[in-house]
Amino acid sequence: MSNDNRLPVSDDIIDRILLFSPTFSSLKATILTCKSFYHVFQTHPKSIVRAVASNITGPALPQALECIRHPDIAKCSHRFRPPTHWGESDEEDEDEEDGGGGGGGGSEHSSDDDDDDDDSARAKRLESVVQEANEQRSRSEENNTRPVGDDTGDILSAPITIEETYKILANAKVVARLEDLFSFRYINRSFSTSQLSATESRDFRVAVYHFMLYSSIFHPGTWNLSSDSEDNDDNDNDNDNDNANRTTANAVAKNREMLEKRKRFLSRFSTPDLLQMHSVAEFLKEILSWCVRASGYPPEICDIALAAGPARIIQCYNNQNEGLAPLEDILDFFEEELEFHPMVAGYLSLPLEKNLKLRGVKAPPSDFTHWYSISGRAEESNSQCTRCHRSFDFELFTRSKNLWVWLRQVKANSAPLAENCWYGYNCRTQTHNLAHAQKLNHLCEQTRF
Repeated sequence: MSNDNRLPVSDDIIDRILLFSPTFSSLKATILTCKSFYHVFQTHPKSIVRAVASNITGPALPQALECIRHPDIAKCSHRFRPPTHWGESDEEDEDEEDGGGGGGGGSEHSSDDDDDDDDSARAKRLESVVQEANEQRSRSEENNTRPVGDDTGDILSAPITIEETYKILANAKVVARLEDLFSFRYINRSFSTSQLSATESRDFRVAVYHFMLYSSIFHPGTWNLSSDSEDNDDNDNDNDNDNANRTTANAVAKNREMLEKRKRFLSRFSTPDLLQMHSVAEFLKEILSWCVRASGYPPEICDIALAAGPARIIQCYNNQNEGLAPLEDILDFFEEELEFHPMVAGYLSLPLEKNLKLRGVKAPPSDFTHWYSISGRAEESNSQCTRCHRSFDFELFTRSKNLWVWLRQVKANSAPLAENCWYGYNCRTQTHNLAHAQKLNHLCEQTRF
């Protein structure tokens, strides 16, 4: 036990407590509780921060770090605001600014000005420790000229910085939300949170992070869509055909070049990883399809949505009243070439299938069975209407979503449960006989034919 530790527990136990912090906010609050906790953190800041990051992302931490550290990521693909507080989101920042105590402004310190000053000083020193690690990593990256495709060990093992904790949190929320939706749609509709096993959850999260990295590197902001066709109206008629041919040739050349870059990037992944990435991409299309139909866009818009990345797709789903508002800048970007631009069509499927073909592997199946790459427990019936057995994405009218809720409500209100009518929904008597409609329950299946 160290001399500075006045608690009845050793530094090793305090270290274990910090290692199991579920979030960066809780880690910061714990550190600011007393000097003993802070001194233990100051002794092992890098390992503790990495452990907390692993608690947030799960076993997909290497992929999560690569999503924010890969040198080829387009600068315009991430729109994160630099955090004002270490490891906290915008909402948490606002709460702290209003409360004015940071993570450690508890009631036991509010009456002691000296303790408040100590908390503030420790908070500044805490951020300076992580900031120092940030500067060390920046210097190491300047000296490291090797491409990530050759060796990613240095980048993945570098200390996690303050800014990166914010990005890790933002991406982890998107991944967790997608996992919950996938579990709800294909595994078990009785739970709104993920029911995937540990292995299934790991595979799904890794696949989402892989696709995040893909969409960040090949972001639409990096595409040069300028065309010589804009000047065709000012040219003589004799030059129109030449300009059109030149434009077509340029588009074909760009298409081949971009397709080759995507294919080369995907070649680094194993075959199971590619199949899981395909399933994640198809799931993202399903999430967005209802919004696309409501907005009147053609189905090809889903490929553009994939290029925008999972975060924007989740924004569209979570804010259903806004429609495709999170994708407006992307849609404006492709306003004139929405359906036919070569960089949009087959955004992931074309290079992925080319890699599989080179390996002698068949293309992913187009039916329901491709979900088995993530979970063998996926059931097609969970995604279909119980009456017409058709799939309407997330817009389903099923017994699991309606009848059991009604029955629970009736029991909660202590109302008597009426006997079911033999003809259930299809009973014609209930339409003209009020006494019969009130006496029997018609929210049930027909049992007599």
